[in-house]
Amino acid sequence: MFKKLIFLGAGGLLVLGLLFGRNLMPYAGTAVQKAQGWADSMVDTNYKIDTVRQSLEKLEENIEPMVYKMAQQKVEIERLSDEIEESDDSLARSHGHIMKLRNHLDSGDTSYVSTRGKTFSQSQVRLNLERSFRNYKMQEERVAALRKTMETREQGLEAAQKNLELTHVKRVELANKIDSLEAQLRMLEVSRTASSFNKFDSSELSRIEDMVDEVQSRIDTEVMVNRMGPELGGEIPVDELDAGSGDIIDAVDAYFGSETDSGIVSK
Repeated sequence: MFKKLIFLGAGGLLVLGLLFGRNLMPYAGTAVQKAQGWADSMVDTNYKIDTVRQSLEKLEENIEPMVYKMAQQKVEIERLSDEIEESDDSLARSHGHIMKLRNHLDSGDTSYVSTRGKTFSQSQVRLNLERSFRNYKMQEERVAALRKTMETREQGLEAAQKNLELTHVKRVELANKIDSLEAQLRMLEVSRTASSFNKFDSSELSRIEDMVDEVQSRIDTEVMVNRMGPELGGEIPVDELDAGSGDIIDAVDAYFGSETDSGIVSK
């Protein structure tokens, strides 16, 4: 569209140049510069819009890896949740075992009989209680660490989800704005193209008008010179004289009489 506009403008200026010669060149140069400047501006604007759209498309491409990482994070959170649940069950069983051993030692019984019927001494019970309690605290710390890790991952996933949602909303808004800008630019191009030849400077139009009048005056003058040529050149309109030649001779003779030898006319 820009090239077409420039070609049309150049063609119009060429026609005016053929009519008016060098007088039109300053204005023609200005018009070409203005048309070229506007075309360059439109090309630059189109380029920027294309660049923004490409950047937006690239952003959309970057969203896919983000979604994949979020899915990985969610899988890891579910795994941690299952592990924590199993650890909680194990801690509950350990807690029950510890409380039984503790209650046995507190009861004063000299031996402890397990559910399988095996008998343990007080020292064995105390040693097992110490080991079970130590393991319980270590397992409890591990579960707390797992909970903290899962909580951190959940917070990160939640933030990523919010960021993704916001990015999606912004991306849609930007895409709509880009479409609107393109539509406005197309309308501007159509409007500019339609009115580009109607924006000549009024002073330049007046000057061209004067030149047209001058050319017309010259042509009219040449036509008048051609008409007046025979009269100014001394040619005798023989046809007009022949029609009344007899009458004028008789009139002269009747007024002056006969011509004498000395050249004096007597009445």
